[in-house]
Amino acid sequence: MSKESKIENDNILFIKLRKLINILCQIGDYGINEYIKFPRICSIGSQSSGKSSVLESILGLDILPRGSGNVTRRPIEIRLNHINYGESWAVFEEKKTKIFTDFIKVRETIEELTDEICEDYRKISSKPIILNVYSQIYPDITFLDLPGIVRIPIGYCPSTREMISHHIARRYIDDPLSIILCVIGANSDIVTSSGLKIAKEIDITGSRTLGILTKLDIMDAGTDAREVLLNKVVPLKLGYIGVKNSSMPDLVNKLPINESLRKEKEFFKSHPVYKYLPSEYLGNDAVINKLTKLYFRMIGQNLKIIIKSINDKMKQAEEELHNLGGDLPTKDEEKMAVLCNMIKEYCDLFRNILEGKNNNKFPFLDVEGGYKIKMLYKKLLEEFKGDYKATIEYTDENINYALTIHEGDSIPGFPSFDAFIYLLRPQLEKLKEPIDECFTNVFEYLKFLSRKILEKVFTK
Repeated sequence: MSKESKIENDNILFIKLRKLINILCQIGDYGINEYIKFPRICSIGSQSSGKSSVLESILGLDILPRGSGNVTRRPIEIRLNHINYGESWAVFEEKKTKIFTDFIKVRETIEELTDEICEDYRKISSKPIILNVYSQIYPDITFLDLPGIVRIPIGYCPSTREMISHHIARRYIDDPLSIILCVIGANSDIVTSSGLKIAKEIDITGSRTLGILTKLDIMDAGTDAREVLLNKVVPLKLGYIGVKNSSMPDLVNKLPINESLRKEKEFFKSHPVYKYLPSEYLGNDAVINKLTKLYFRMIGQNLKIIIKSINDKMKQAEEELHNLGGDLPTKDEEKMAVLCNMIKEYCDLFRNILEGKNNNKFPFLDVEGGYKIKMLYKKLLEEFKGDYKATIEYTDENINYALTIHEGDSIPGFPSFDAFIYLLRPQLEKLKEPIDECFTNVFEYLKFLSRKILEKVFTK
């Protein structure tokens, strides 16, 4: 196949997938994202590698805390939701009653929510901050900004901090539907990158890991990352893209994202080495284009799984609707008739299950019915089977004494009934505790059975 034909086929596939993602966006409008898993983009890398800045550039939003050191201390899950009209707005899962239209306030809230859980700046937590962003310009997609992976433990609880950072990264990228955005600082040796090491261990085939090279502007004088970008140092199946994030003075001066992207383009155009590299190796636009194609490709590859999940949920919903029956009546006499029918159904079910009738009709109850109660009584009587005799502990003298003291005016040769009660009372006392226990077990089982039937009959 010629290069031109391949490009044409790729374009056709891209158009088809664009239509598919639009359909998925429409499906997402009905809240199906709560039940069906779609691909998501996870940003991982060592601490201070520039993960948050990369995500902000992709999103075009100034919402993530940035700076030097341990800034991202909780996973930040940004759920983009497409809407057909209206202004953009956001809401946190932890503050559902508060709607944000000022995205500067979003960043401040992320910092507050982080400090609530991680009181010390050296602490990190696996508890995510979930932010829902609603906008006309985004498709339904999820981004994850994960805490930086710690290589050299510091602080009062170093081993825990190092372990948690590695656990968080592995936990999120282990999902086969996660696209791994592996962010690496170009001013350090790529071979020692913790994020790259974990990504290669989890994504063995390399089909979902894209390398992002940051800090190209602060490399030592006379050095560059050309060999890395050309995939010649630590090869990745999807390769690497170089970006220039905001500098520390830019962060301090709160330089807008748009201005930061403009400075990035100027940097690559004027650089003595990078200006000669193809455009697909450099810049935020290249990252977005590569991620878009990768995202569409993963949806195409996992479409069968997604469709199966949707069909399974539809089948489950249909079964629940069938069990609910028709619409409830509105008139009082009709309501009373429905209630009486429910009570009758409850009584019939209870009786039939206890009598062991038609158990095959009630597999949903997962109960043993009257057989269970019979076994409880049988267990009580086990110790009184065989050679058991109630009078084995009595001597002839004990029996004569009982007959004598209860003789009274009874007819000779006809012992008083009170004598039998006198002799049996000690034996009956021994039965009191096991009988009480048996009755309690039977009562608890009947309550359980009643609750199961009530849940079935009165679901409406």
